[in-house]
Amino acid sequence: MDPKRKRLYIILIICCLVLSVGIILWGRSTPTLPPEPAPSSSTQPSSNLPATATHSLDQTYPVPAVFPANNQFDTQVLNASGFKALQPYQASSIVPGTLGRDDPFKSY
Repeated sequence: MDPKRKRLYIILIICCLVLSVGIILWGRSTPTLPPEPAPSSSTQPSSNLPATATHSLDQTYPVPAVFPANNQFDTQVLNASGFKALQPYQASSIVPGTLGRDDPFKSY
């Protein structure tokens, strides 16, 4: 093997190993978080929110509702104009000559 090419391969392998070790060590490091400020009276939950709403851990915004308040199906989406533009289903009509050979195993 050419000595220049051999030296190039050795340099590339060493660079890959150093980068791999660096990525592994970087992934294992734990992030440092700034200390949390003491809660003040202005971040207390407001009284105008519904009783079922809960606040996030730092109480800066209300947690969004995940499930609806009732179990009724909402047809408002289906009544939108996008669904009314769909074409009705038309069944396929199959004529005996459109399916190919009657007996595909028969030699013609």
